[in-house]
Amino acid sequence: MKTNYIAATCMLGLTIGLASCGNPMEEIHDIIFERNFSPIGLEVKNIGENGATLTWTATTGAKAYQVEVYADDSLDFKGKPVITTKVNDPALALKSLVYDTRYSARVMVLDATDAARNSKWTGVYFRTAAQQILTAFSLEDTGDKDVIAHWPATEEADQIVVFNKNSGKKATEYTLTADDKNNGRARVTGLQPETEYTLKLYKNGKERGSKTFKTIADLSGATIVRSTDNFSEMLEKATQGQVFALYNGTYKISAGAGNEGAGAAVVNKSITIKGIYPTAKPKIQGRFQLEEGAGLTMKNVIVDGTTNATNDQFFNYKTATTYAPLDINNCEFYGAQTGGTVLKGFCYINVAATVEAVTIRNSSIHDVVCDGGDLFDCRKGYIKTLTIDNNIIYNCATERDFIRYDDAAKSFSNPVPQISLTNNTIDHCMNGAPGKRILYVRFNGKKGGQQIKVAGNIFSNTQAVYTNQATTSAPQYANNYYYNCNNASLFAPSDPANKFFWNGDTSGRNGSNPQYKDPTKGDYTVGNESVAALKVGAIR
Repeated sequence: MKTNYIAATCMLGLTIGLASCGNPMEEIHDIIFERNFSPIGLEVKNIGENGATLTWTATTGAKAYQVEVYADDSLDFKGKPVITTKVNDPALALKSLVYDTRYSARVMVLDATDAARNSKWTGVYFRTAAQQILTAFSLEDTGDKDVIAHWPATEEADQIVVFNKNSGKKATEYTLTADDKNNGRARVTGLQPETEYTLKLYKNGKERGSKTFKTIADLSGATIVRSTDNFSEMLEKATQGQVFALYNGTYKISAGAGNEGAGAAVVNKSITIKGIYPTAKPKIQGRFQLEEGAGLTMKNVIVDGTTNATNDQFFNYKTATTYAPLDINNCEFYGAQTGGTVLKGFCYINVAATVEAVTIRNSSIHDVVCDGGDLFDCRKGYIKTLTIDNNIIYNCATERDFIRYDDAAKSFSNPVPQISLTNNTIDHCMNGAPGKRILYVRFNGKKGGQQIKVAGNIFSNTQAVYTNQATTSAPQYANNYYYNCNNASLFAPSDPANKFFWNGDTSGRNGSNPQYKDPTKGDYTVGNESVAALKVGAIR
């Protein structure tokens, strides 16, 4: 290699002082170094799973460069290189590399005529990108103490390692089974609730995918149910006090072999069924048959009755005994107006049973036409406390009664049932033949045999009366609002010949349209500011 220099006419400084320059130095035109300079500025760019680009600064006078690349190497350059090539330009696209692999690359300037004058090597280290064959986690993949990973079953893998995201420490590792590999699916356990993790999938120690997730809140020993599980079979084998925690998805209760419709789950032990995510509720297709004193708690679920094999009620008590409470919170229940199963009602007790309590709160019930029964229908039983609070109920009991409470069995000792109907929005219910009732209550055959509270409700678009039964106790009214409810508002029905038993709701208001936001989609937000200020109806 040659480099031109111009010698200075005079050299000044250092510790030597010269009065004048001596004979002028001769001009030096060429310096020939022992060997070429090594490349500088060597970088690796555009690193991907299977390729990268090497670049460096061009060396003056260089005609060619030698490039070598070594796999599983960290600037040791041992073994046989996976790439050996000569290039003329100071750049090289590296191809056919392996994902998640350490590579060392080095570059040498080649002398055009004398190999002894080739430069020394300049090296650089890099690692190809890991693959990403893991699919995104769905809501039901992440549990409180476990996680399910998915990848294409055609892709090979052999191990999963989970790291704590915050500390970076390994939380657990799992070796894939033959079934895991065939299915492209594996469940990893041993995690902690409400903790952020990073899951990595490997094949022969090379990373094929990485996903971050957070475990959910502690389910306190609940049985986790995923949409791939046989929920009907799980309910059949339920134990006393068992809690089923459902991920979002659809769960069809079997109606038996050969029947495509949804069936009834027989509940003969007190159990809880709850959705894990309140904003992503699981859907259960079917209904529930209660036996042998069982209680049932339901929370954060949707129950769809439109495909039921029969039109029986959502909840049907079948044996005459004493039952633990039925407690429903933040749920949605619906049947079909047309084009599906038209249900008889919501709840039915036609045996001499005592039920400690039936509570429906913060829920939505709609399109339960009640073909052959009433919405809340107790014929022979005794519900000690019936509480219907903060619900949106619409398009129900088309030509039937809202609450029916009889005592046909007459087998209870001095019962005084309590009925509470508070802070509900009730729209387009009991809107068929005139004379249907909000309270068809004649329990115990005598007036005063019940304690009834009706407060804070909006009643809209119904032709129902409150009652026409002389044995119905006068409700404790407070702050109800009525719109287009001529028979159930402040005024007694206009036809005295009907001989209605009537206690007017002097605390209520018979007013203008509440202006629901979008009732066709179940949004009963009150748009009328003057009505909203009364704080009536369901709170959402």
